[in-house]
Amino acid sequence: MTSPLRIVHIIVGLNTGGAEQSLLRLLQHTHQSIKHTVICIGPPSPIGRRIETLGVIVHWLPRRTWFLQLGKIRKILGGQPVDILQGWMYYGNLLASLLARSFSVLPGRHLPTLNLKVAWNIRHSAAQYTAEKYRIRLALQMGRLHWLRPDLIIYNSHAGRKSHERFGYNMSPHEGYCVVIANGIDTDLFRIDESKRQTTRVKLAVAPQQKLVILAGRLHPHKGVEYYLGAICELRKRLPHDVISNLRFKLVGPGMQASEPTLVRIFEQVKLPIDAVQLLGPRADMADLLPAVDVLVLASLVEATPNIVLEAMACGVNVVATKVGDVAEIVVDDACLCEPGDEVGLANCIEYAINQVDQNMQQRRDVVITRYGIEQCAQTYVQYYQTLVG
Repeated sequence: MTSPLRIVHIIVGLNTGGAEQSLLRLLQHTHQSIKHTVICIGPPSPIGRRIETLGVIVHWLPRRTWFLQLGKIRKILGGQPVDILQGWMYYGNLLASLLARSFSVLPGRHLPTLNLKVAWNIRHSAAQYTAEKYRIRLALQMGRLHWLRPDLIIYNSHAGRKSHERFGYNMSPHEGYCVVIANGIDTDLFRIDESKRQTTRVKLAVAPQQKLVILAGRLHPHKGVEYYLGAICELRKRLPHDVISNLRFKLVGPGMQASEPTLVRIFEQVKLPIDAVQLLGPRADMADLLPAVDVLVLASLVEATPNIVLEAMACGVNVVATKVGDVAEIVVDDACLCEPGDEVGLANCIEYAINQVDQNMQQRRDVVITRYGIEQCAQTYVQYYQTLVG
């Protein structure tokens, strides 16, 4: 009997986010055929606990300077056989490569150096390099070093792959070294559901005739929150009072709270009263919330293939988005797309979208079912993993 693949995933933090959710979904759909282990640099979290319920071991390490954890991770890996070190995002990717190189110098008891493979998972775009924090820029630069080159790079968008290859991540040692595997969405969980819609709208005090418009994401400069709020200001100027009174705007995600000083400053800068938008903060019930939404807004300046767009479309939600990453290939209606940083264009798209809420709901969902289902995503991962060790 062939032994299962043994994969160790290395990630810095397992808080709510697109990469973390993607890792969870991959493990949910492959843990019975692959022996997974997760090493997380950061404290225990709800997503990590859900991973543990699958029977997957999660090693929690203190979130100090991430590269100082190499010795501890070596000790963990030295006690078990491993086929692939899978890094997630820039820090996890570098840790995976540094660990593999350390074992080539000083092999572990269970790690035959010649067989250990390294895979990177890149879920970002290098197009806005100068806007990144110093540590991200440093990690990006280190990723171009030849001696840290992995055996496989997995991107979640074609735009992300192109931007990184322009940046210098194009040192391919063999065919299939760089691949694109789009995010996978559980379309049984995220679906059109009239019962959830009505229940959630009652909880949020949204009347049947009102249109619910949300931006969902963490509070980060890349998410374009100021442009979403600027677009709301524009709509409040141009639309009649009876129309604007039937629009309910909300912000959802980590940092989207009135107690967050950065968010308060953004409201002040765009001259929008903070009570014009309901702040819902982080939510763990997006599969219940999204069916209640009429328009999801993605105002980001940088993205790859954002999970929230796919999740919303799987629920039949009309999506307004900036032309970032692979988003333009996903959104059904071109009239719902605008350039990043264009708050007037974003307002135009929102005004158009609120009148198209009930149109093409099933078409939006079909796009996700056909191209972004979790089953085909997980199967593609497994195929590349098997090829890598084969």
